[in-house]
Amino acid sequence: MLSGIAENSELTVLMVEAQPEHVQTLKEQLSAWTLYRAPTGWPAAKALDLDAKDVGLVIVYTRPREEAHALGVCQDVRQQTGLDQVPLLVAINRYQMMLGHDVRKLPWADFVFVPLERDSLIEKLEDMTAKTSQGSGD
Repeated sequence: MLSGIAENSELTVLMVEAQPEHVQTLKEQLSAWTLYRAPTGWPAAKALDLDAKDVGLVIVYTRPREEAHALGVCQDVRQQTGLDQVPLLVAINRYQMMLGHDVRKLPWADFVFVPLERDSLIEKLEDMTAKTSQGSGD
């Protein structure tokens, strides 16, 4: 489980549907994090060259007018053995709030606005962890 997340914490992030510039932006902001860009077509079509148990966060990027595809990818991630309990964030713009709300219905999932910024990303992960910790006592 994630706790005490900080910019210098080691965390492996699986970036799905990410463009090279997305990876570069996060790498510049969070140099201690290991970023892995999933191959195009994953999870439906390609194998992942990364052990799911090493992944601490999954970020799914979406493009305008491809919200249904992004939701399907998020649902597929939740079906992947070993990734079903890993925090999942979908990176959206402010016009894709319906997608954000749909993703929130999935376990361990939420949305974050693009462009991703270090502080907001860490805050979102800490919030997700706190909510999960509070919910585990029910």
